[in-house]
Amino acid sequence: MQKQIAMVTGAAGGIGRGIALELAKAGYDLMLHSARDFNAAKILCDEIKDRYGSAAFAVQADLQDPEAPDHIFSEFDKRFGRLDLYVNNAGVTEGAPFLKMTRETFDRVYEINLRGAYFCVQNAAKRMVEIGVKGNIIIITSNQQHYIMPRMSVYGPVKSALMRFAAHASMELAEYGIRVNSIAPGYVDSSPRMAPSREKSMEHIPLRRWATVEEVGQAVLYLASPSAAFITGTCLVMDGGASNQNRSMGMFNQDL
Repeated sequence: MQKQIAMVTGAAGGIGRGIALELAKAGYDLMLHSARDFNAAKILCDEIKDRYGSAAFAVQADLQDPEAPDHIFSEFDKRFGRLDLYVNNAGVTEGAPFLKMTRETFDRVYEINLRGAYFCVQNAAKRMVEIGVKGNIIIITSNQQHYIMPRMSVYGPVKSALMRFAAHASMELAEYGIRVNSIAPGYVDSSPRMAPSREKSMEHIPLRRWATVEEVGQAVLYLASPSAAFITGTCLVMDGGASNQNRSMGMFNQDL
């Protein structure tokens, strides 16, 4: 059986690292993208090779650069001849009060989270179509696509746009047998720097805990698996029921 090939953006740490490890454990060969911590991405590649025997390569690019998607995929083409799964995880979480939002922050959130995602997905889809791979594309969004939250007047709408984009792409790519879905995590235990938010967040999460990066990786595996062969254009919300509570997230401290 031919090994499956996956690319994960934003894979040096956090959710992206968790997804990459779950894919490697399942037997995927991998191309891992990082913007800021390329050394961590290369160390992860070595870990994947040692632990799971999968091929793993790293590529560095800042998705705020309009040329970055083409660069990422040209590097991919040097290593692999097919793409079965593309996971768009790269993104930045930045915000400010609406009246103090700067053009620089607006551009950075939009250009990395939406424009970069759009053209990376386009590159992935083109490669699948060119060689007839009935592949999978999964976009990591956020449950903030459902919330009106202080300081997030750019980030929240951009994540909503990503969810809509996944649905649009799924319609156009269905004729090629390519499925496109999104996953919207809430709080994920992905970085020690998030620890101060944990206690205050619990009253708003019915399951009273955060997701693990492994659980997000397992959700990616499910959506890419034959068990999900009839699922496309949908968004899987992973937030412990938080977005089902009919209340505004504005009750959160604005510093979270």
